[in-house]
Amino acid sequence: ICLMFRLNHDMARRFLYVELRGFWTREVLARFHDEARLVLQRAIANGATPGEGHILVNANGFPVQDRTIAEEIAQFIPLYGKLARRIAVVGSDSSLQRLQAKRLIGENGKLFDNDEAAKTWLFSADRTGTAHAGTGRADIITARSAPDRSASSMTGF
Repeated sequence: ICLMFRLNHDMARRFLYVELRGFWTREVLARFHDEARLVLQRAIANGATPGEGHILVNANGFPVQDRTIAEEIAQFIPLYGKLARRIAVVGSDSSLQRLQAKRLIGENGKLFDNDEAAKTWLFSADRTGTAHAGTGRADIITARSAPDRSASSMTGF
């Protein structure tokens, strides 16, 4: 059981809620990769295609990581970013954490202060067919509220 992350996937909405916590080691990162790979495989098996998903990463309990861990995370985040339509990251008010997070996401990602604003942005392109302009704050989305418990849960807890 890993208390460092949780993945909740709602296939019907093509929505993945990721919660990250604590200081990670390479072992935790490897477990996260394994869990994320399973979620991705199940999504593809259920008809998901690249570019249609929505990912919300709640990093409120995820402090600035060791440089080597941050660099390893930076290698795989862009891959998931290419598979999703949008990525929202919700985190703390820490300037250093926001800077670290900003380096990890691509053009389709944004930073938010709470889950509600992040979810509104994530799904706004679905309702209008076009993406809305961002808040101009950062390229990372952060959330502070609890995950949607109605989604099927794939968890590292």
